[in-house]
Amino acid sequence: MAKVILRKFVTKGVIYVRKTALVLLCVLVLGVPVLGQYERTSPLRPEIGPAIARLDKATGWMQMPGGEWVERENRIVKYLRKDYEVLLDYEDYGLGVDNFYWIELREIKIKGEEYYLLLKARRGGQYLYPAIEEDWFDNYQVKGYIFNKENWKAEFKDREPYLLRLELVCEAGLVYYDEPTEEQYIEDMKAKINEVLNKANNGFTYFLNLNILPIDGAARFIFLEESQYKKSVTYSGLFATSRDLPIDVKEVVTPKVFEKFYYETDLEAFRKLFP
Repeated sequence: MAKVILRKFVTKGVIYVRKTALVLLCVLVLGVPVLGQYERTSPLRPEIGPAIARLDKATGWMQMPGGEWVERENRIVKYLRKDYEVLLDYEDYGLGVDNFYWIELREIKIKGEEYYLLLKARRGGQYLYPAIEEDWFDNYQVKGYIFNKENWKAEFKDREPYLLRLELVCEAGLVYYDEPTEEQYIEDMKAKINEVLNKANNGFTYFLNLNILPIDGAARFIFLEESQYKKSVTYSGLFATSRDLPIDVKEVVTPKVFEKFYYETDLEAFRKLFP
């Protein structure tokens, strides 16, 4: 009788152990994907290639209210009357209507898709006390524009203006107190692009306009940013508004801008931006 009871007890124990093992196995199998959903994983960063082309030098030209033309290297000066010209290189006036240190074209891969990345570095700045315009300090800005590669093309017919209007996949900006290294601004740009792409655009569409005029072996050009929301259009990207310019800011995307202000550089050097 004792042997029968012992046998039943052992049999029940074996069955209990088997059931427990089966339950644990099910929990592990079903629990792995659930637990995986809550793991901390780093987002996949874009891949940015080396510079395909780079423009380091252009002359900025502005026709002043008195009709004279004023030039600066890599800067289009502010539109000021003759008696205020002493301010052209002073603090915030020294930023000009626009300026740049360099312009680069690179390839970028985002989630397996290849695009072009246009980078533009420029001098910026601000007052520590803007209300009274005291304690000015410069900063170093790098702006990135991402667009489809097939849209990056232009016509270079002598004395025929050409407007390249690029719908942007993304635009991102960086600001530094000192000039960054190439490695630094590339790595920071990758992180900033991810940050921008992870935000909802709230119905806005962004464009980059590049207005070009080939003339006598030179290229005159200027950039202007554009954003659209429903039927509303806003232009930006310059250190100036319509009241600071000889023309309305929306006319920067028309041939009229080449009568008043622009950059000018060697045509062949400029064409290298279009591989």
